[in-house]
Amino acid sequence: MENILERVMLTTDEEIIYPEHLPATIKKEHLSETTTLPFIDHHIDEEHNLKKAVEQVEKRLLYKAMERCKTTYEMAKYLGISQPSIVRKLKQYSINMKEERKK
Repeated sequence: MENILERVMLTTDEEIIYPEHLPATIKKEHLSETTTLPFIDHHIDEEHNLKKAVEQVEKRLLYKAMERCKTTYEMAKYLGISQPSIVRKLKQYSINMKEERKK
């Protein structure tokens, strides 16, 4: 489920994810109110909105891709989005690959 949600968030251009964005097999399943989202920080409070949650997931995925990939082209392939999108997201979140690799 985590991978599906990550992929949908990264490949959907819309700000809101609708059921039609999900794979057919998932549309049939319903999430309960008690379902946890393991890829979102458990410190999220009720004041967070969807936009902030998506930003948090995107940042985590970018850092994960940086650990596994050497270039923005490899990151793009790994995450299933375009290389210019990777560059824009790194800039959006003020992530400097060279500085992060030194850490």
